[in-house]
Amino acid sequence: MIWSTRSKMMSSLVSEHRQHGPSQAACTWGIRSYSYTPLSNCTSAIPPGNTAAQSHGFDNREYAMHILSQEWQLRLCKQREMLTQEEESEGACLPVLLYAVRIPRLLPGVPTGVLATVVAREERTSKSRPEIGGRKIDWEYLAEMTKSQCEWAFRLPNTGAYKLKGSTRNGSPVVIDGQHLTIGGLTAAARYGVKTVLNNDTEFRMRVHESRKTLVKKLEAGISVYGVSTGFGGSADTRTRDHINLGNALFQMQHCGILPTNQTQSVLPLSSPLATLSMPEAWVRAAIMVRMNSLIRGHSGVRWEVLEAMEDILENDIIPLVPLRGSISASGDLSPLSYIAGTITGNPQIRVLNSQKIHDRPLSADLALAAHGLKPLSLQSKEHLGLLNGTAFSAAVGGLALFDAIQLALLVQICTAMSTEALTGSKGSFDPFIHDIARPHPGQIEVAAVVLDVLGTSRLAIDPRQRGERSVDEDKGLLKQDRYSLRTAPQFIGPQIEDIHAALLAVQQELNSTTDNPLIESGTAAIHDTGNFQAMAVTNAMEKTRLSLHHLGKILFAQATELMDPRTSKGLPPSLAATDPSLDYHCKGLDIALAAYMAELGYLANPVSTHIQSAEMHNQSVK
Repeated sequence: MIWSTRSKMMSSLVSEHRQHGPSQAACTWGIRSYSYTPLSNCTSAIPPGNTAAQSHGFDNREYAMHILSQEWQLRLCKQREMLTQEEESEGACLPVLLYAVRIPRLLPGVPTGVLATVVAREERTSKSRPEIGGRKIDWEYLAEMTKSQCEWAFRLPNTGAYKLKGSTRNGSPVVIDGQHLTIGGLTAAARYGVKTVLNNDTEFRMRVHESRKTLVKKLEAGISVYGVSTGFGGSADTRTRDHINLGNALFQMQHCGILPTNQTQSVLPLSSPLATLSMPEAWVRAAIMVRMNSLIRGHSGVRWEVLEAMEDILENDIIPLVPLRGSISASGDLSPLSYIAGTITGNPQIRVLNSQKIHDRPLSADLALAAHGLKPLSLQSKEHLGLLNGTAFSAAVGGLALFDAIQLALLVQICTAMSTEALTGSKGSFDPFIHDIARPHPGQIEVAAVVLDVLGTSRLAIDPRQRGERSVDEDKGLLKQDRYSLRTAPQFIGPQIEDIHAALLAVQQELNSTTDNPLIESGTAAIHDTGNFQAMAVTNAMEKTRLSLHHLGKILFAQATELMDPRTSKGLPPSLAATDPSLDYHCKGLDIALAAYMAELGYLANPVSTHIQSAEMHNQSVK
């Protein structure tokens, strides 16, 4: 990213700084005199008690600082404090203000809250609290109010590689126990190859066993149970005692998706059939995890062997090709989940991917299982329905999307600070009085604090308190206040953060819920006819998220166009041309591309739930 003459000035200062230390020029221009510390050498403190933050992350060297120029790397690490030899030997942590800017995958782990990854020096007293901008952070308040700023922090090892946090740093897997599946763990396993295992403790096995035992007793007593002795949905007025064939009929009904053909086509397709017709592998892996996490809660009446079979296909990378379309999530994700069920039962009509590359092309499920020495599982009563009836795909894809949404929301705040400097904007727009006192919305407070802290002592951004008041004559001809893309950034971005945070909480809860029907309460031997498969909680969460991402893109678009337009850029050359503006149109193409991206974002932000139609004999009448 080129910031014209200001960029050249900063590049020169950074180069000088690296060679000779803080320069007089840097002090003159007001650029922070940081000791340049490579990101790989920075360490940070994880907030006390935040064990979840230590659990999952990613080993990834693709820390894409390419979207920032080198001087911004300099700005991402605060000046190292002078540590005594004794402190160094005791391993005292260096103070770091780390705003992650990696595309497309950001920092290791994922915030349960939103959004600022702000880390300060770890003190050796338990009562001490990190500081941001010279103010003590109230961890309890932040955790209760927004679950956001400063709640998640990451330790960057001196090796320069980003390791899995906590137990996963030593190769420990994501454990499925029905209660503690996080979006961070889901993403680590689905996208980054972290192993997934069932919690085999007796407590969990007995919970599943008791649920199954209760169901079997009901069936042996001749009790009618939905989906076992009855038909499905609008056909629930039919009865049968052939439980196994009833389940097989359910599978047959739901294997109706559209997938790419195995045959060679004589005409080139308009798009990649695999990409446009089937779900990405990460989505399917995540859905298997979510379904395991639901079944292990012991409310579905399936055997432990069903969960083990799902664990086996994850372990051996036997991932089915699942149609991208075909579910409205009104009765759960029936059709997509049927392809997972078909895989563990060895259905030869189900094709699977094989990441271990035993074969180059997708195999049939039976051959894939055989290639890994696995036997197809024979399902018993209700297990067909137990595998299919739930929101696993909705929750899984929502969780993966929110992981990226959180990082993007943080990145927007960083870009806002960068734009404020590039446009010599005012720090006054982010003054705590405006946000903490005058209009204390949690998201607004957070954005203002993050942007203000990124700006720090920069003199490229104007500090109205230092500049002082001006007379009418001195102020003549100058734009009195910044345009909305900077001045109202906290008020505009803040609500998006709050919506993303609310969505995250909803999806996090869905990951650790039972979404089957019927549900079995082992303690009372009751069987409940329910509607927990209704995915409206996830739908609402993700429609908020999509709209929020559109708005985040909108403010970036406004900031970018303001930078590239010489009428609004406060002296920057047209299109941010680095040389002769008559021959260099540097960012003009980018300006047009951004308009195209915004058009697509606007289209994708439209709600989907309003278009869902009544289905299945008007049984699935709302969604």
